[in-house]
Amino acid sequence: MGIRTGEEYLKGVRDGRSVWLDGELVDDVTAHPALAGCAQTLADVYDLQHDPTFGDLLTMQSPSSGDQVSLSYILPQSLEDLRRRRTMIEFLARRSGGTLGRLPEYMASIIVGLYDVRATLAEVEPAYADNIAAYMEFCRENDVALTHSFADAPKDMRIPRERFENLRLTEHRSDGIVVHGVKSVATLAPFADEYVALAPNRPGLADDEIVYFAVPMDTPGLRVFCRPSLVPPAVPDRRLAAAFDEMDCWVVFDNVFVPAERVFYRQATHVHLGLLGQILPWAFYHILIRMTCKAEVLAGICAQVTEYLGKDNQQHLQLQLCEMYGYVETLRAFLTAAEEQHLRTPDGNLIPNPTQVTLGRIHAVEHHPRILQIVREMCGSGILMAPGTADLANASVEDDVMRYLVGPDENALDRFRLLKLAWEYGCDSFGSRQLLFEMHNAGSHLTTRQRLGMSYDADPLKALARQLAGIDDTNG
Repeated sequence: MGIRTGEEYLKGVRDGRSVWLDGELVDDVTAHPALAGCAQTLADVYDLQHDPTFGDLLTMQSPSSGDQVSLSYILPQSLEDLRRRRTMIEFLARRSGGTLGRLPEYMASIIVGLYDVRATLAEVEPAYADNIAAYMEFCRENDVALTHSFADAPKDMRIPRERFENLRLTEHRSDGIVVHGVKSVATLAPFADEYVALAPNRPGLADDEIVYFAVPMDTPGLRVFCRPSLVPPAVPDRRLAAAFDEMDCWVVFDNVFVPAERVFYRQATHVHLGLLGQILPWAFYHILIRMTCKAEVLAGICAQVTEYLGKDNQQHLQLQLCEMYGYVETLRAFLTAAEEQHLRTPDGNLIPNPTQVTLGRIHAVEHHPRILQIVREMCGSGILMAPGTADLANASVEDDVMRYLVGPDENALDRFRLLKLAWEYGCDSFGSRQLLFEMHNAGSHLTTRQRLGMSYDADPLKALARQLAGIDDTNG
């Protein structure tokens, strides 16, 4: 089959899946006012793959069928391959200003990561390696959109974990397994073709909670419950929310059957401890690229608004712009370092340096609130008071806007548009969700820092310190 068109994608998600929003069952996620915008955005991405202008950028020839397939599934063998992957992600991320964290190429990165560690999966059960290889081919050849969730629903930690219905394996059958329970923060779930279950290592995780599998979103017993929509009712100035509210959900598995060939891993704590650590660098690379693109947009807003206001020569604004530019270039430097210091995995693929990728992501998340504050400061009261499209559409209001707020300022209308964009990033509910997403994406910021602190190779640093302190290592 190879790459799908947008219409083929939209037809695929009109499958009778159980999606609930505001207490009501959604008949068609592609037509619901709160969901249709993002569904169309994804369809547009699928159509881009068929545009000759972007074919080489977004697609490659399948190694098995010879069809054109998404470049998301490339197994990098060279630095050029890594950079080609980055260029694809950058192109798609810039279309949404870095606000879409779960475009299909993100989960494709995780599937590539799973495929890369299939030999480790085979240590538990040889069939798992075959299963993930077959699933990788299925995803690549059918151009599927996937969702997943690492998080469990927040609960009172004083109550024993086993008393809650977290997602777990409840039954073994000759032809598969049965799973039951709930997972939280499944981003893109209403728009995905399939759900991929992964279990991050965390304290107290029971063996029956360690299960990796994939099922279609219309699987019997699978129900999706959406958070409240951030899409405004017919407000044209909310461009980001209208098109890019990718939706976060909790997903209930009510005794869901998973065929044996769709099970990738289960109940092997001794192997599980380090497994995601080998998979996630592929995803973290994607996150860092996307956050760099978001940083570019935020810096661009500040630079352009300052120029429109004729304030680009004011020292305090120049200092803030310098901080913005430093943030952008630091993230770019981490990406360059990650690629230049790449590693080759046991399976023979090139992976961006996990330490550089993780440090880059830590830096991006730590400084993101500060960058948003600079946006708010540099835009001033205009971020709140800029008139919108509806004002200009009403002749009575437009006259006053043009007379008192625009006057001889030929850049005023464009400045208003930029200020509305800044509002979505830094002030409204869409922007608040974006900040929360970056803080907790693929694990909390604290967890990411802790894992790096535990895994970082500090031996050369300690050796240098001992040498300068005159400590003789030969005595043990």
